[in-house]
Amino acid sequence: MNPITNDNWEGTGVTPHIEVPEEHALHVAQYMILKKLLEESPDTDIMENRWSRLKDELELDLSVEGLDLEDLLNQMIVK
Repeated sequence: MNPITNDNWEGTGVTPHIEVPEEHALHVAQYMILKKLLEESPDTDIMENRWSRLKDELELDLSVEGLDLEDLLNQMIVK
């Protein structure tokens, strides 16, 4: 319970950083994680090929479903 608003998120949920159709939320999250790993991980030298392949597969699957990942990532809510 929030002492200021006397409310909580139970039953109403929380506002997502990126609004994605529910059925694609997991794959978009996985894509975002792989993209971040490729950009920032110290293990990129070891894992880059695998991560890139997985990212490319997710990108293809989501584009077939009609989702533009770059467009989704550009709508992130920054707080």
